[in-house]
Amino acid sequence: MLQGVPGFVKPLILHGMRRTISKPEQSRFAPVYEGETAMKNIVGFKEPEAAYLVVATSDGRVVWTSHAPASDTDFAELRKAVSALLR
Repeated sequence: MLQGVPGFVKPLILHGMRRTISKPEQSRFAPVYEGETAMKNIVGFKEPEAAYLVVATSDGRVVWTSHAPASDTDFAELRKAVSALLR
């Protein structure tokens, strides 16, 4: 979420993100510049320090979300959601 980030800082943040993400994976990440409130509602935002993971279709339909500590159950649900999208 980059809404509210000053314009001159955004390129620095994006450059840093690109450096840490491999080239093949970069097409799978999408910086978000607006709609922060809507996204927070979608993921059930409550914990500012937590990492929120969202899997969505190309048209924006959310198919899976989590912000809980990683668990085997969450991983199985994530795999199921991604597998369904790949079919």
